[in-house]
Amino acid sequence: IDSARDGCDLNSFEGRSLLASNAKPLWMSLPDGALKRQLLTEIGNLVQLGAHELQDLWMPKPAGFDSQKRGNTYRSQARHADAGHRPYSSRFTSATPSLGLRTPIASRADHAARILLGDMAAWSRLSGEDHGMLAELAEPYAALFAWIESQAHEHGPMPWGALREGLRGHVAEPLALKLMAGPELSSDVDAAEATRELRQLLDRMLIERLGTQMNQAIEASKSDPSALQRYRDMQKRKLALEAEARANSVTP
Repeated sequence: IDSARDGCDLNSFEGRSLLASNAKPLWMSLPDGALKRQLLTEIGNLVQLGAHELQDLWMPKPAGFDSQKRGNTYRSQARHADAGHRPYSSRFTSATPSLGLRTPIASRADHAARILLGDMAAWSRLSGEDHGMLAELAEPYAALFAWIESQAHEHGPMPWGALREGLRGHVAEPLALKLMAGPELSSDVDAAEATRELRQLLDRMLIERLGTQMNQAIEASKSDPSALQRYRDMQKRKLALEAEARANSVTP
């Protein structure tokens, strides 16, 4: 849940929708049991949906299912939830990032891209694993990160103003302009904080990527026994990243 709600403003419809989207693959990968059911209820509370509503959203019922009966159940649960609803604490909300954004950024990829566009020198501090993960993101993110890498290699660190000129006509220009709608980083303190935030974001993204790859390795092991070793290697790396993320986290 901590991973799924990172970057989500639970006071907005968009933030709750993003949380539900982030949580789905993590919840689906859990083994059936009491913990999985309890987490479904907790996630449902955070996104303001009943547990059955959320489950049907993630696992649609086949045609012919008695939707009227289920709908009555939903309405009963909604009334019950509303009666006991309490305001969310600040721990369950995501404030506007400290980089001067006018509105919260929607995803970790958005936030990472903004930090790198505002502090291009941070690119050289990333690992090959970081670069590989960013290159595998969906477009236009992959194109934007590939362009940042090319500019770093050709010109070294440049301020956003110079990057803005170089982006004219590029496929990722609209995305970059949207992300950089707020003020630029203005001090060494901001840059240091942004670097810490970037590391935390990338660690969370790597953890999710490894989780997906581990599921793929399990499937592949049915026909390829060597996939189990890949699974164990990835699990070891994932556990190390999770420990590092907990150590570096500033969330109370």
